[in-house]
Amino acid sequence: MGESKKKCISSSNILVTTVIGFLSNEGCNDNDLSELAVSDFQPNEGEIAEVFTLPITHLLDKNNQGYKTITINNDEEKKLSGASSSKFRLKTFNVHEESKLIWGLTAYILDEVLKDIIVPSLKEKSI
Repeated sequence: MGESKKKCISSSNILVTTVIGFLSNEGCNDNDLSELAVSDFQPNEGEIAEVFTLPITHLLDKNNQGYKTITINNDEEKKLSGASSSKFRLKTFNVHEESKLIWGLTAYILDEVLKDIIVPSLKEKSI
């Protein structure tokens, strides 16, 4: 589908570009993508705690969205701003399993994808 125009930098100082696509088994003989499972993914354990799926309708539901305020105590921040800590308000998505939250860079990317790609494409289909 394409690459996001917005770039962001992760907390580990890595430039992240979001690329959106979709899986289709159309025209595939041996590779039935409906058999693709969460266990097929091999995430970097230092960056990703867990892989799971959620329906887009769950993510679009405003009842599953919120914000979390975090405070960062950082010596570099003290040097730059003179403040002893910084507060940030971050977007979150409620997973409903064991009160888990999607937050941080993952929530930021999800929010941008929903606003910039998913919602506009749903509006186009309803016209």
